[in-house]
Amino acid sequence: MTTQTFDDAIPPTERPGPGAGIHTISLADYLADPCPSPSLNASIAALLAKRSPAHAFAAHPRLGSAPGDTSEAQWKGSLLHNLVLEHGDRVFAIELDDLDKNGNMTTKAAKDLKSGAEASGLLPVSRPKLDEAETIARAMLARIRECGFELGDFAIEKTLLWQRDGLWFRARPDAILVAETGIVMLDMKTTTDAAPDAIAGSMTEYSYELSHAHYVSGAETLWPEHAGRVAMIYLFAEKEYPYVMTPTVPDGAMAELGQRRYTRAVDRWRDCLASGVWDGYSRTPVQLTPRGWELAKEGM
Repeated sequence: MTTQTFDDAIPPTERPGPGAGIHTISLADYLADPCPSPSLNASIAALLAKRSPAHAFAAHPRLGSAPGDTSEAQWKGSLLHNLVLEHGDRVFAIELDDLDKNGNMTTKAAKDLKSGAEASGLLPVSRPKLDEAETIARAMLARIRECGFELGDFAIEKTLLWQRDGLWFRARPDAILVAETGIVMLDMKTTTDAAPDAIAGSMTEYSYELSHAHYVSGAETLWPEHAGRVAMIYLFAEKEYPYVMTPTVPDGAMAELGQRRYTRAVDRWRDCLASGVWDGYSRTPVQLTPRGWELAKEGM
């Protein structure tokens, strides 16, 4: 029996790339990892902290390069982000004349238009879905202003690259404002329930507490004069009328939880890069025990 550990993985190579700082880089180039050597971002750090190095290796574009599937929710999130933050500059509308009778992109004309748009790095969307998304986007923009933020004051979709202890890191906040008094970063999340209790569960379920530590670390590394004065604010927005939005920050316990998980992830990343070994969960037999409710069901 063999285990998948990637012991014989090709060592990551150095290559020319942009230096540390804040950059204007396309989303495609950011996702491909533009750093001189493989860099750690929040999603890979979450896999290292909550799953295994093997999962992190497989998902990294410079290591395993496993193809990823984009869910409907992820696609809609990308569409809303572009409409809200970048004025829909990557949106390509497929009009009713090219759609089937149900407004879907099943006709040859629509499929051809969709393929062409995707090849050009655009977001193809049917007119009915775009009309719906634009309604949500307008509401989100109004809610953001109600929360006291003017997006015109922020740099939008910029890439942060930094180096620490010989390792490269990258992040892409939705919006960042560097002022004399400190740094504010915004990250928009769509949800079905923006109630604080529901959001608290989403923070840890989707590793936002870890990404908070990652983004703050990046900002404090690039702007050390603002250490201790970095705010990472998550804007949770409901996707249905009345489109409620709740701005959130982690409390002390949530921030500490994220920092511990992030530190563990960085340590694993460093060790794996140095050794070239990207283990799964265990190489030796793991003893399994029944769950409590199963024991109770059998009167044990």
